[in-house]
Amino acid sequence: MHKNIDDDLIIKLQQKLDLWLKLSMLWANTYWIIGILGLTMSALATADFLKLVDSNKYQIHFNFAPVFSIISTICFGILGFANPQRRTARYIRSYRILETSKLEYLHGNLSVLGLLKKYKEAELLLNESDILESNSSIKDSKISRNDTEENESENKKFKDADL
Repeated sequence: MHKNIDDDLIIKLQQKLDLWLKLSMLWANTYWIIGILGLTMSALATADFLKLVDSNKYQIHFNFAPVFSIISTICFGILGFANPQRRTARYIRSYRILETSKLEYLHGNLSVLGLLKKYKEAELLLNESDILESNSSIKDSKISRNDTEENESENKKFKDADL
């Protein structure tokens, strides 16, 4: 094998892994921060005790409930539509697929072709739509059974060429 090509491939895959890990952390943090903010705003919207007292002991009452309600609604709307939990899970699953495959490749248990197929699998996982998720997993299982024989013959060619 060409050492420089292998090194470049591993470097590019590691950069992708680093990006996926950062994005999974971003979506996880988004979930928790917006969720806690939404919950806090919801609780404050229901509280009717917010009164400001100035130095002359005059009570100024401003009803913050509508503001807190709007902020809470926006937060939970973002959580509902952006679905950061699902995005985090996809990035983590894709990361694990590619990281494991990279290690198998580095230890000689997976060919370049096998590594690239695992990378493609991880990318497809990230790009699946919520609606088509179940359909594509059924298709992927059918494709993977058909590809197994092709992969074995290509892996044999790869090993023969290496020797």
